[in-house]
Amino acid sequence: MPRVPDQILNCVVYLYPSEAEAEDGKSLGGSGFLGSVELAKGLYMLFVVTNKHVVDGGSAVVRLNTRGGGVDIIPLDGETWYDHPDGDDLTICPIGLDRDRHEIHHIHSERWIDRDFASEMDIGIGEDVFSVGRFVNREGRQKNTPALRFGNISQMPGEPIRCDGFTQNEAFLVEMRSVAGYSGSPVFVDVVKYVPYPPGIPKEKFYKYGGLRLVGGNLLLGINFCHILGTEPETAVNGNSVPQERRVQINSGMAGVIPAWRLVDILERTKLKEHIENLKAKLTAQMARKDESEPALGSLSNDETA
Repeated sequence: MPRVPDQILNCVVYLYPSEAEAEDGKSLGGSGFLGSVELAKGLYMLFVVTNKHVVDGGSAVVRLNTRGGGVDIIPLDGETWYDHPDGDDLTICPIGLDRDRHEIHHIHSERWIDRDFASEMDIGIGEDVFSVGRFVNREGRQKNTPALRFGNISQMPGEPIRCDGFTQNEAFLVEMRSVAGYSGSPVFVDVVKYVPYPPGIPKEKFYKYGGLRLVGGNLLLGINFCHILGTEPETAVNGNSVPQERRVQINSGMAGVIPAWRLVDILERTKLKEHIENLKAKLTAQMARKDESEPALGSLSNDETA
């Protein structure tokens, strides 16, 4: 696994049930991350991505880091969340942020893996992946301190994954030892493939790098939506016998990950698409009127863009 850039920690947000619990850093809620779509050159609409079950469970207050070293708390429980049209465990909420105030990194939609790219690059079992999210035992009190978990793709999307009474029809099975608190966290993959010897390149230079080519670093593979529990017989203590039927729950180490391409359905098949198109039209009209003395984003409010 290549070294992970520190900036990727800043795409993660924490979600809590209330502003008071976010302020206190209570071990409740889940994870999310900042995604984006480009409205015009260099101008993006940002949104929070998380699992629908996190928001439905009452955790819609976002906590993220500020450049001053503290946190900002933004309640989104009264805002519009756009759910997946087919019932996937995904939801998106636009958010207005200030780069001068907030320490942020967003995952642009062009860095989300789609089906064609996965097929073309032969992404499959064994690929190294990592997740960035909220480790509730050490999440950071004064500021968000996300933790990484590493693993590999165990199964490609095929049969549905059933977990906690919910069925996700299309999902990766990933071994990365996820735990509660990582629901809604982004899962990344570095796409590294062998390439044939390119003509015109000195062999000693080519083989120095082992014939590998980094096709894409830190691409969004998907969104963690569950960790799968198993059972095993209860262990006897101090020689005491235990009935065989008594079993205890264990974390199997397996997590369900919704493919990144399922996020596109929310952008394309919900009212969020209309919202994005309206913003683009507003920008186009404004930029057409702009002269040299007029600010580039004069009439757009901060809650519409970031």
